This record gives sequence, C-alpha cells and structure tokens, in this order.
Amino acid sequence: MLLACPNCATTYEVNAAVVGDGGRSLRCVRCQVVWYATRAQELVVTAQPVDAIGSAQANLPAADSVPAASTPENGASDPPAASAEHAAPNQAIPTENSTPIIDAPPTVPAAPDPVPETGTISFASRGEDIETFARRYAESAAERSLRLRAQFGPPAVIMILALTVTALVAWRANIVRLAPQMASLYAAIGLPVNLRELAFGSVRIAKEARDGVPVLLVEGSIVSTAKHPVEVPQLRFALRNEARQEIYSWTAMPAHSILAPGATLPFRSRLASPPSEGHDVVVRFFTRHDAIGEAH
Repeated sequence: MLLACPNCATTYEVNAAVVGDGGRSLRCVRCQVVWYATRAQELVVTAQPVDAIGSAQANLPAADSVPAASTPENGASDPPAASAEHAAPNQAIPTENSTPIIDAPPTVPAAPDPVPETGTISFASRGEDIETFARRYAESAAERSLRLRAQFGPPAVIMILALTVTALVAWRANIVRLAPQMASLYAAIGLPVNLRELAFGSVRIAKEARDGVPVLLVEGSIVSTAKHPVEVPQLRFALRNEARQEIYSWTAMPAHSILAPGATLPFRSRLASPPSEGHDVVVRFFTRHDAIGEAH
C-alpha cells in the first residue's frame, strides 16, 4: 500500500501486513516526523492515459524495487526486536509498552544533510530551508514583542504614574529641600510645604499716633507645627503699595528663639512715620537670600 508523510508529503510503499488492521506508528526518514498510519490513509492512484502513465512510472520506482519496512512475507510473525547495539540503521527499535515505530524507506531518496563548515552552527531544524527558518524566527520575535507590550501596556503605565504621583506627594518635603523652586508648584496645587515647621497666625495691621507722630503697628503670632522644638528665625516686614511693590522693609527679632512643639509665640513691631503710599504689609521669616540682597 502507498502512504505519504503528513509533514513533508514523502511517499512510501509499505506492506499492508505491517500496518495491519489497527494501524501502526511510522517515522519519516526525510523529516523524522512520526505519525500513526492506518489503511484508511492509503493513497489511491487514479487511472491515467497511456502516454501519462509512462511519465508517472518514470517518477515512481517499481514496487518490487523498493525495500518494504515490514515483517517477512508469507504471513510470518515479526522477528525479535534487535538490541540497541545491533539495530539496523533504518529500523526503529520498539520501546516497552509502546507501539513499534518503523522507518519506512522513501520512494525518492532523500537529499543528504549538508555538512556544516567547521566552526558554524545550523539553527534551522532538520529538513528546514533558510527561508522557512527566517520566517519562523521573525514570527517568534513578533510574538515576543507582543508579549512584552501586553506586560508593559496601559496598565503598567498607569501603575507607574500612580507610584510617581504618590512619591511626589509623600516626599514633597524632601523634594522641596533639594529643589526649593518646587515649593511654589506644591502651593499652587493646594499642598504647601513648610520646611521650617512654623506658621503665622492671624496678622493685624493698625495705625496710631504717638506724640503726634504716625506709627504703623503690625502684630500677630507664630505657631509651631513640628513634633520637636524648632528655632524661630528673624522676622522680615515689607510695606507694599497698591501695585504690590515693596516700598520699605525692616526686620525684628522674635521674643524667643526656640519654640516648643505646638506652642504659639506672639510678636509685635512698630514703624514710625511710614510712607503715605503704603497699602499692606507682608510678614515672613528672614532668609539668606534677604541677607545677600541687603549686602548688595
């Protein structure tokens, strides 16, 4: 009976007794694929014209010229399986508790495997040409790329952004300490950063006259938001006009230089004969930038 390898379509002439009624496993000697052959897989050769038969017979060798990988004819039973040392090159050795696998000889001799040059390694599988190997490699690379994009897609980006925002909010004090210009950004989004851990309470401005001299009175309080004693720096007062431009500034020392946790420290300062165009007063702590400005 005529069978064909389902992988490479190599045809084989196999004795029907070898396949039997229940089928048998065969291995293709060209591509090494093992398949379970049954009599239902027998190829049926359709009738051809006389002139076509001659050409067909030129391509297929006679059945009696092909060595059949079968048991001996005349209905004899299979001979005992050969040992691994004395097994024939094209005969598979049946394994225990498994269906025997027989290497059926091809009707057309398979091309010999190319011998790789010294120092070279062939990555293509047996019976695979370079075009097939290149296509398979490209498909594998595309599949890996899709898997990576699936792993690091929108969910991963959202998670990274969420972690970044959380870190910016939780560590905003350290960030402002390293980059003071970030303080205005945090204040703009409603998350002011107070590195001094001191805050001003209510600040009041009043005008009075003493001995006929006008006096500007500024008073308020300083509140500690720290959980430990903090140092209270020098206070800076700035008088601004209606355009919010500073027209005069002065400093004052607090009544105490150290403030306990949660404590409140009142302050009061007077400015005699203030400029008439003064509109409001800004109170803040004195910084080193103020000292540099006064030096210039």
